[in-house]
Amino acid sequence: MEETFHRFEVIRLWEQPTSVFLEHPGLLPFAVLSQTNNRTATLQQVAEEISEISEETMSTTGCAYAILSFSLLKIDGGAIRNAFPGGTWERVRVLNS
Repeated sequence: MEETFHRFEVIRLWEQPTSVFLEHPGLLPFAVLSQTNNRTATLQQVAEEISEISEETMSTTGCAYAILSFSLLKIDGGAIRNAFPGGTWERVRVLNS
């Protein structure tokens, strides 16, 4: 049996600048856990970014579910609901159920 070795670096999300997570759609779910002084404002930024992502992409990548899950770790549900105007919150809620 062959063995493989992998090197990796552990990063602390809360020590990373929020801008890194906002630049890449795949990292959006982690933005609220990044180094930020205002998690609710960061969630607003994430909501704006995901409003530009197609519904098909949202459902196939699980992006909405991840954003909701990580946001609930640090932000109350009311603030999350307020961050997603119109039907966006419904899209996240439906995909989460």
